[in-house]
Amino acid sequence: MLKNIDKLLENKCFFGTQQEGEVIATGLGFGSEKEHSILKEMLDLYENTTFDVEKKEQIACPILNTDILKKHGFVFSDNIVKMHSINVTIYPPKYFDPISPGDSKNLLCNDTFSIHHYSASWTKTGNKMKRKIINIVGQKRINKIKKLFK
Repeated sequence: MLKNIDKLLENKCFFGTQQEGEVIATGLGFGSEKEHSILKEMLDLYENTTFDVEKKEQIACPILNTDILKKHGFVFSDNIVKMHSINVTIYPPKYFDPISPGDSKNLLCNDTFSIHHYSASWTKTGNKMKRKIINIVGQKRINKIKKLFK
């Protein structure tokens, strides 16, 4: 956390988007008033989704969350999206995902509330170690090293 998030309490419901894939990622942070209808839709979809390792990319939470919000008219933007009809606010990556893995941009600015460090704690030990090294060395330096070897 980089700054107080009380300002986010002005929203009935809010989500952040991640840089990679321009998808809604609740893991970056989200908030909602009790029993918000969009959360009910998300939970219903999760409950009715059968896990299939062959389709894991299509049923990842960010994909499912984004699909639900797209049904309500969500289109990714580098600006804050206010979806008045469903009382949802969606923040662009600079707010919750300013420094992201891969070939991402550094969007860290005064608007940033938090930084997600992508520790990949649910993955195999090798991947966790890789993420730790990237977090220590820094994604920007890792990208430069990758370019040297290409």
